[in-house]
Amino acid sequence: MDGSGECAGIRSQLGVYLTGSIAPADRPAVVRHLAGCEDCRAELAGLAALPALLRRPEVAAAAEPPAGEPADEPDGPDGPDGPGGPDGPGGPAAGEALLARLLSSVAWRRRHR
Repeated sequence: MDGSGECAGIRSQLGVYLTGSIAPADRPAVVRHLAGCEDCRAELAGLAALPALLRRPEVAAAAEPPAGEPADEPDGPDGPDGPGGPDGPGGPAAGEALLARLLSSVAWRRRHR
């Protein structure tokens, strides 16, 4: 369609649309917009790897010993709450932070192509 506010509003929802976490009320508007906007479809295609990246454990979390085994650093390198903040490595705050970093990285790569 156009590069105006409509596309900006839709593009801000593409990550949650792709992961299936979009609010049911928002989904029809995104689908309708994607049907008529080649630029937003291209943006969505560029985010296609997002779900797989979100399922991958972070390096710090993968390096932690299995549950029940003592860690070398009881508080971990990121403080008493460990990687990911107060919600732990798999909590909502960690997922939101990972999504924000990933979307920022994708946007940076697109601008620098």
